[in-house]
Amino acid sequence: MHHCSSLLQRTVDSVNLLQGLSNRDESARHEAAVTIQRIFDSWYFGFGSPAVAGFLETVANDTGGATLDTSMHGLITEQIPDLLRILHTAPSSDIRSAARDILRDLKIQKGFKIPNTVTSSPSFIQSLNTYILFREYWFQWGRLNNYINVMGYHPEYLECYMKLKDHLFRGDLPLPYPDRYYIAIIDDIYNLTHGGDSNPLKEALSLSELMHVVAILSHVHALACFIFGCGIRPEIDNYDGLINLNVDNCNEAYIYNNQTSNGSFQNNLHSSENGSTCSCLVEPWDDHTSENGNVNNQDSHNDEPSDVDGKLKASKLLKIIQTEDSSWEDVAEDIVAEQFLTAIISNSQCGWYLTQLSIGINTPQYQEQGSINPQILVDSEAVFPSNNMMKHIEKLSYHPLISRFLDSPQSGYKNFDARPFHATEYSWQEEGLPLADRLCTELGSLLDEKFRNAYDLTYNTLNGIQNVDTSLYRRTVWNEVQSFFGICHDDFRYDRVNRLLTTSQRAYLKLCSTFPVAVYTIQNLKFENIFPALSSSEMIHVILMIIEARQQACLSYILRAVSQCQVRNN
Repeated sequence: MHHCSSLLQRTVDSVNLLQGLSNRDESARHEAAVTIQRIFDSWYFGFGSPAVAGFLETVANDTGGATLDTSMHGLITEQIPDLLRILHTAPSSDIRSAARDILRDLKIQKGFKIPNTVTSSPSFIQSLNTYILFREYWFQWGRLNNYINVMGYHPEYLECYMKLKDHLFRGDLPLPYPDRYYIAIIDDIYNLTHGGDSNPLKEALSLSELMHVVAILSHVHALACFIFGCGIRPEIDNYDGLINLNVDNCNEAYIYNNQTSNGSFQNNLHSSENGSTCSCLVEPWDDHTSENGNVNNQDSHNDEPSDVDGKLKASKLLKIIQTEDSSWEDVAEDIVAEQFLTAIISNSQCGWYLTQLSIGINTPQYQEQGSINPQILVDSEAVFPSNNMMKHIEKLSYHPLISRFLDSPQSGYKNFDARPFHATEYSWQEEGLPLADRLCTELGSLLDEKFRNAYDLTYNTLNGIQNVDTSLYRRTVWNEVQSFFGICHDDFRYDRVNRLLTTSQRAYLKLCSTFPVAVYTIQNLKFENIFPALSSSEMIHVILMIIEARQQACLSYILRAVSQCQVRNN
């Protein structure tokens, strides 16, 4: 939050100063780096704009390289976090070299304090496809977010995600460009505080504008589920410890406080096993890139299986999947309805379970059984029980940067208890997708491509076990998430959920899809304990299915309402 305050105090020119380093043309990037260095040199000696060639050198010789005018040093200091982010995340060696040279000059020649961090290289070797997508994302958006790095485990999905994001915010759609980002920011605030649905626009909208608004809201809300669900680290330039310039002399490394993220994804995906530090002047990409910034041409899927215990649990899960698959049979609609009602009741009770894991109620019988111990069900209406969580969320609600946008701070997810939304009554594929395309060009098709990719994505493996058909498991996760929002798939046996998913897994699916910030506040949350049978990339795939199933559910409701409105008006 401290960084948010600092960002709001910066000028547009300050925020955009380093954008030239994301130019697609390498010569243009080089010119931008030279210009940035000249600007810093001028600010260092107290001049407001780049001086003519030779003048600063003369001043430096006359003063011995020192300066008495520090009035503009703050302009340099506020760029250091961005330079460090570029150094650690830019997917091109010339960009990283430019950032490193500028930081070295600031530290050695000008005496600026460069923050320290404990960082590491990614825990997987990027495929060529992933690297190409990373470069494209950098050139499109001027940065490579941490969550994009995690999505890079699945480049096919990442490509679909990038196309949709570009279309939502830059495509030929009805909303003005500033409104698109405003809506996204407002929805971010609601996600961060209460996970509720925002209403940023008060004026009447056309159906096309409404479709665009809902697509942005559902997109950003789903992204919050991914970020909190994976335990993604804050960006380097968004973190208070960096802004405060807490300098340490240990290997000239920039100390990154790990306490801001929970779960093993921070350990597995974002930090090295030995906890070693990287010098802030040595970029993590060096382990995986050649001198020209390329990577080895690996297969698109490169995932290490977990330990022996994980493999044993994977074998057990595989047997369950195979048993379920062999016992497939059609179920009458009344039986499906009864099973769905039972699942809804069970879903309303499982929110407590995951929080209990964080305080030690993680016994084998809880993990193996599909039922819930009634002793931990104090209030089945709550999504989670922790008073500490509530205090944390309430504190965010009253932060001055976001409180102005909260008309109803108590809004949030409520357990579903209404009439089920039967997927056969309004099909996304047959009705929702075509309507979305009619209202906003190509939007429905791009959304459907992303949904299908997350649902169908498979490498036919299960934690290193080859030639595995995971379709039933994927379908179970997808349908379970949509059941939290009342969507009933009449061709699915809901009694299988308790056999394929443990109580802790179902509780995690619920928190991640309905109140993602709650996952962030749970202490000692270990993903390998919740999904012991899955590898890292498979856990990420589960979370991708969570966010896509959630977004499809939200869009199905709004598109059905639009269809009904059109019928009434006709």
